[in-house]
Amino acid sequence: MSNCINLPVVLWRRLALLLVAASLAFAVPSVAYCQDAAVEEEAATDEASEDTVVEGAPMQTIGVVALASYDNLMQDIRYVGGLVGRPQGAEMIEGMIALFTQGRGLEGLDKSRPIGVVVQTDGQQFAPLVCLPVADVEPVFELLRGVGIEPSDLGDGVYEIQSPQQTIYAKQLGDWTYIAQQQEQLAAAPEDPSKELGELSAQYDLGVRVLAQNVPPMLKALAVQQLNQGMQQGLNQDEDESDEDFAQRKAMAEQQIEMIQELIEGVDQFTIGLSVDESTKRAYADGSATFVPDSKFAKLVSHIGEAETKFGGFHQAEQAMTLIAASAMPPEVVQEFDAQNKAQVAMWREQVAREIDKSDDVPSDQAREALKSAVNDLLDAVEATQASGKSDIGGTLATTENGLTFVSGIYMLETSKVESALKTLDGALQKEHPDAPKIQFNAAEHAGAKFHSLSFPLPPEAAQAEPLLGKEVSISVGIGPEAVYVGFGPDHMAAMTKAIDDSAAQSGKMVKPADFAISLGQVLTAVASVTPEENRKTLQMIADSLAEGDAKDDHIRLTVEAIPNGARYRYEAEEGILRGLGQGITAAAAQAQQQGFEQQ
Repeated sequence: MSNCINLPVVLWRRLALLLVAASLAFAVPSVAYCQDAAVEEEAATDEASEDTVVEGAPMQTIGVVALASYDNLMQDIRYVGGLVGRPQGAEMIEGMIALFTQGRGLEGLDKSRPIGVVVQTDGQQFAPLVCLPVADVEPVFELLRGVGIEPSDLGDGVYEIQSPQQTIYAKQLGDWTYIAQQQEQLAAAPEDPSKELGELSAQYDLGVRVLAQNVPPMLKALAVQQLNQGMQQGLNQDEDESDEDFAQRKAMAEQQIEMIQELIEGVDQFTIGLSVDESTKRAYADGSATFVPDSKFAKLVSHIGEAETKFGGFHQAEQAMTLIAASAMPPEVVQEFDAQNKAQVAMWREQVAREIDKSDDVPSDQAREALKSAVNDLLDAVEATQASGKSDIGGTLATTENGLTFVSGIYMLETSKVESALKTLDGALQKEHPDAPKIQFNAAEHAGAKFHSLSFPLPPEAAQAEPLLGKEVSISVGIGPEAVYVGFGPDHMAAMTKAIDDSAAQSGKMVKPADFAISLGQVLTAVASVTPEENRKTLQMIADSLAEGDAKDDHIRLTVEAIPNGARYRYEAEEGILRGLGQGITAAAAQAQQQGFEQQ
């Protein structure tokens, strides 16, 4: 069913691969490339070196790290501290600073401007520069002298600062002071880094941005080579794997490496940011990427935005969990990835077949063939849906008095294949186990969808889960012309029909590429109902703390949004989550202390 949220999953899977490659690219010393290691590498590395090592090349910025201003950070610390029961946190930090500086505080630092690091390169070495909002270095030097460190004036505004641990160099330029590990690096100091730092610090308390197009090709080639070597080392033929299957799996791995290389070449920037926003009462973390215009992946993300959903009624924000996701890729983009998608599905078929053949839990050859047939039918439907370029899904998990209720609607083509798979599985199960619960086909019908249901008593060994699942487990699968509906729980059919009707009433509703939310208070309450007594009290206390304020402020949310030439994933935690986190830490500490007393 992974294609049902095809665009966000496919895109972020590729972005995740990009981040892996990028982390390898930057796993080098901070002042120079691994020249000796590069000499040992052949082909791609040597070719990249010839293209990138240029004497006297201008410095280019390849990365920026920005920390919000001191004043903003202290404001956020006060806000979070008040929520987690530590309202004096900011004052404690300032007290420690005053103690360390003999009461002088952070003299010379402009507390209204951001702090950051700018990393530049000339194609041969890195020049990381710490950027401090200090227009006059003398008050800062006075603080250093107070702890026994005497800066040495080297001339031309450059100072050497020696400490027992290391030696660094400082230079004041305009309204900024720069710190570097080597004196020569200060020559690359920008006149004013406020544009790069200010943009990030305006959005985040801590932001990291990599300007990928400025990363020297040599490093990109090294990253791809490291990934390729890792793939080759881990790609061994299984004992029961045919030469043909192994060759296919190897080709897929090589295709992934090729995809990573295309990503590295096509990405323009990627950004990671963390922030606390008192005005919206949320904390959030972002991960985003933009691509070079007209590149392969720029085309992939170019249509990201709000899309029409047929399952709007399944998105119920007041429930414990809910998801809505929709996208529609243009035909030319679908065609671009068609071969890869088909190869991926083919690999799934082979892998599943191999696992079924190896499994000792499958009782007979007939059962194995039935399982394979059912899986192939399901993958036929997946492949057809992928080829349409459209994805649409909505779902909700609700906590009711009778237990958990889950309902979902999924856009799917060739839905008859899903029904065929159900019949194959049911037939095989009945043949092997005549007393097993039997699927009741066409048990209900609603809005053009036929529902097939399965019910059976909760097994005795699972009796502890009765508050969540009920005394009888009830599952239904609905088959419509271009939709598959899945539900379980004591009340799921009533919830399902209502969600379908509400979706029809919201026809044409536009939604984000993905919007997923969890009400942590409801989830913890449900989990507490089946948790052993010794841990239940703590869970319930945290759940209750989430409801102390607004009953709707206990959500963790993931959203996908379009940005120019790219996409952004945002993870949010509402105010109640922060408050509950503080309560949880306090409760855990108290419990540990109590256990310590009992053991004495």
